[in-house]
Amino acid sequence: MLIEVLHKTKYRYDCPARYSIQSLRLEPPTFDAQRVVSWTVTAPGIESGFRFVDCFGNAVVLASIATTHDSIEIEARGVVETLDCSGVARGLSDAAPLRVYLRTTPKTAPSPALIDLARQAQRRTVLETLHELMQSVSEAVIYEIGTTHQHTTATDALASGHGVCQDHAHVFISAARVLGIPARYVNGYFLSGTLAPAEAHHAW
Repeated sequence: MLIEVLHKTKYRYDCPARYSIQSLRLEPPTFDAQRVVSWTVTAPGIESGFRFVDCFGNAVVLASIATTHDSIEIEARGVVETLDCSGVARGLSDAAPLRVYLRTTPKTAPSPALIDLARQAQRRTVLETLHELMQSVSEAVIYEIGTTHQHTTATDALASGHGVCQDHAHVFISAARVLGIPARYVNGYFLSGTLAPAEAHHAW
């Protein structure tokens, strides 16, 4: 499937800034399930920005503005071709060792209820387990906008039974790590089926 993406970020400041620096991670990777056909990012200072690949395999550009400004506009646009691999993606560049994705973090620290959710999802194979876990998280945390915030933990979201995509991701990651399965947080774009603009990224 060919997908065209237009991403816009706008900052407006209450008072002028004399200097700012942006760490831009807006370039999608090419791997077995996805091929970048075309992609451009425009932002103030990006032409002379410092480019590198971070420890998680993300292409990063550090773009700075050294003149007084009260707004910044960033735009990423391009075309990506995707392939349905039933959720199994290979070929991603990731320099971090897998044990990094088994750590307990403040957002993913498991409660007894979360540990129980994870153990009940165990099946014969890892893939079957992850599919069961995906279904279990969806049933345990009902999608409802406005019920959580950016600091909500996996434990809190599971206890409340409500949340949004980032909460589903944190609960899933926590449960997977309980089972010894490396898992990480990924954000990107969700194909909604309409041309209406989205206000935020999606999370997995």
